[in-house]
Amino acid sequence: MDVYFGLGSNLGNKEVNLINAISLINSIKFDNGGVLKLIKASRVYKTSPVGFCEDECKKGIIPVFLNCAVLYKYENKIDNECSSNGYLTGSSRSYSDCECNGGIFETAEIVHNGKIIADYAHCDYENIGNDLLFKIKNIEKLLGRKFGYKNDGRDLFIKYRPREIDIDILLFGDIIVSHPPVLNIPHKELKNRKFVLQPLLDIDENITDPLTKDLYKNVLSDFIETEEGKSQSIEPYGIFSDNYLMINKI
Repeated sequence: MDVYFGLGSNLGNKEVNLINAISLINSIKFDNGGVLKLIKASRVYKTSPVGFCEDECKKGIIPVFLNCAVLYKYENKIDNECSSNGYLTGSSRSYSDCECNGGIFETAEIVHNGKIIADYAHCDYENIGNDLLFKIKNIEKLLGRKFGYKNDGRDLFIKYRPREIDIDILLFGDIIVSHPPVLNIPHKELKNRKFVLQPLLDIDENITDPLTKDLYKNVLSDFIETEEGKSQSIEPYGIFSDNYLMINKI
């Protein structure tokens, strides 16, 4: 299953932050035994800050970002597949603790005349999405990102502030998860960010929105014509080397 991440950095050594994030994501091991295999990264773009105070951005107080998108393949140890309705059925196997295209099975039995005639296993994709989000946030903390600050002795959370790294889960196959504000797949701001859409299309120009089935290249084309789209600056900065340990500037 394809997993797309959006990466951004505007503090410290931004190139190194992106490289380290890619390496650490590639080392993730899920609680159910699944792993992520690095497949491809987009070009790196230098982009204007979005969502911050407009005056601060114009004065250059908020540093510009480096952004990219990265594609990983989710792989699990057990090669099972769900039926089209999201269930795996069988009359003689136990599916407890098994996996189904990245989901975790919740099992149930159908009994007729005192006999078990079928086992049903439902793929719990939200479970693995939450597991991934938890591990991504740990990577961000490891790379130095701060999620709050002290003000008059109170801990406050600020959504838009400079950060060493920002890692967003953009897409997880065709899975749809809606648990705002904690977890949303596809990412809720994907269609409103030129610095997300363009790198995503670098990897696959024919990728579609799992919710609407619209081509993201059409979404980007329409978005660019909006006032918000016109205000977002994005320009090519570099390309990852073959081993992803260096960014060669364009």
